[in-house]
Amino acid sequence: MKKIRIKYLIFASYFIFMCLAFFSWNGEILAVETPPGWLSDYGRAIELSEKTSKPILMDVYASWCSFCEKLHDHVYPSQIFKTAASDFITLSLNGEKHPEIVRKFEISGTPVIIFLDKNGYELERVTGYVNSSQLAEIMMTVRDHAGIESKLMSELTKNPGSVLANYEAGVYYSDTGKHEKARKYFIHAWNSSEKEPYNKKMDSLYNSAVSSMEMEDYRTAISNWNVFLLLVTEKDEDYAFARFYRGISYKFIGDVSKAREDLTYARDHLRNETFRRSAIQLLSRLK
Repeated sequence: MKKIRIKYLIFASYFIFMCLAFFSWNGEILAVETPPGWLSDYGRAIELSEKTSKPILMDVYASWCSFCEKLHDHVYPSQIFKTAASDFITLSLNGEKHPEIVRKFEISGTPVIIFLDKNGYELERVTGYVNSSQLAEIMMTVRDHAGIESKLMSELTKNPGSVLANYEAGVYYSDTGKHEKARKYFIHAWNSSEKEPYNKKMDSLYNSAVSSMEMEDYRTAISNWNVFLLLVTEKDEDYAFARFYRGISYKFIGDVSKAREDLTYARDHLRNETFRRSAIQLLSRLK
């Protein structure tokens, strides 16, 4: 069961470089840079992936990170890596200079290698140092399982009314930031003539409302939240989140009294401390 969250509301910690298990800094001044011949532009990598259908290997490093230096100086120049990399678009970014990438992929330290498809969907993630053979093996597995979108569309062609197939397509497009497409498939899942699995239908209704909010279509979101809250059988954390999001939607359309009612409920019932603090802050700004 997966219910999506609105990413711009998550008060996640910023990109903090720390000396933890896979973060290494011994005081030596390093100068880790993008490897020769690698892309350093995320948008360009996506464009090339769309043209070639090759998945993306995105290396995120810090200039002072010694394990990043080992990857760049020993792993990436190796022949076993170069052979595997011929099936990938290789992208390398300094996380300190690309905070938007750090936020988007919720990166908490370096080195990290993230594999993406042509839509920017995360296929796999490797945190910390790996040697050439280990990385090449992971790359072969990623390459063989990179066609997620094609598989989803093939399943929908065979069974366009499937709750599960539409739900999974919605989650996929939500994860890639294509919220209009995501909402379309979530709505198809909710409206499917199939009665089961009912929990996925309810998740799809919930997620369609979140997708509408990501699109700033707050009136449609409120309509979906109203149906979800009417049908939900337990006043659990999902119920509190729905009230939280509906309260935000009411705030954006200017219905302060209803926004206050929902956000107060969220403040008093959300167990997630981050979102509970968000509800408190939003309430303080209502006039």
